[in-house]
Amino acid sequence: MKLLMRAFAASFLATAALVPAAANAENLDEVDSQVYTTTGTHQEIMARAATCVAQLMKPGRPDTPLILSRDDAAGVMVIDNYTTFSARMITWALHTKMTFEAKDGRFRIIHTGIEQTADVMGQMSPHPDWVPVNKGFPNPWKHAQKAVEDTSTRLATCVMNPARSDNW
Repeated sequence: MKLLMRAFAASFLATAALVPAAANAENLDEVDSQVYTTTGTHQEIMARAATCVAQLMKPGRPDTPLILSRDDAAGVMVIDNYTTFSARMITWALHTKMTFEAKDGRFRIIHTGIEQTADVMGQMSPHPDWVPVNKGFPNPWKHAQKAVEDTSTRLATCVMNPARSDNW
C-alpha cells in the first residue's frame, strides 16, 4: 500500500511540474508548406487550386463560405479550412485560415489562425469552443501540425496533378 501511495504521489508531482510548462508554452500559430513547382501561369494555377479546394475542402464553420476571398490577379486565395485528426483516443477538429499563394510556375500554402476542439463522435455542436493549439504537454499539437501539413499536401497534389476530363 505504501508503494502504491508513493507511486501516486510521484505521478502527481510529475504532472504538477508539467502543468506550468503547458500554461507558458507557445501556440501553433502558423504552418507553411514548401514552395511547390508546377506548370502554368499564376492564373492557371489559381483556377486549378479553386477546383481542388471545391473538391477536397470543407468550411470550418457551417455559416462561412469555403473560399473567403480570391484575387486571381495577385495570385492569392483565402480558404476557411476544417479537418479532423485522432490522438489519445479522441477525435479532434481543426479550423484554419488557409492562404494559397501562386506565382508563375510555383505556389505555397500557409495556415494561420489554427484552432482545435474535441469532435465527440462526429457530433460537434454548432458553436464549439475553439481554442488555440497549445504546444505544451499534454496537448497533441504534433498530431494537429501533421493534420494541417497533410491537408496542404493533398491540395498541392491535386493542383500539380489535375484530374483529366478528356476521357469520359
